[in-house]
Amino acid sequence: DCQTRHAASALVGNICLPTHHKMEEARLSDEKMRFKDMQLPERYYHMFGDLQWGYNADLLEERKASSEHDLKTMEAIYRDAGAARRADVTRYRERNYTVAGGQWSVSDSVPELEATPISRTN
Repeated sequence: DCQTRHAASALVGNICLPTHHKMEEARLSDEKMRFKDMQLPERYYHMFGDLQWGYNADLLEERKASSEHDLKTMEAIYRDAGAARRADVTRYRERNYTVAGGQWSVSDSVPELEATPISRTN
């Protein structure tokens, strides 16, 4: 969502993208961090894992929209969904998340996946 909104902002001219040279420098720096520093196999380049939260925060900051999304809530839901997937890969998609007023909740038609409290605040 953050990346899509960032791209849309660039397309309508609300933000300026970096030069090609700066984007290439950033890509090379990212590859060094992932492949040399973190020693990740290249086949995992598309997987952000915990790196996505800083990336999303950077995109929001560039658009001056840091309050638009509660990244802590998004991260908590992501982690909960991951735990549910590890618990039952065949049924974790049956979980439904709702966000309202800074809180999130999950309804689950798979009771054995409900090992965590239903409602959380971040």
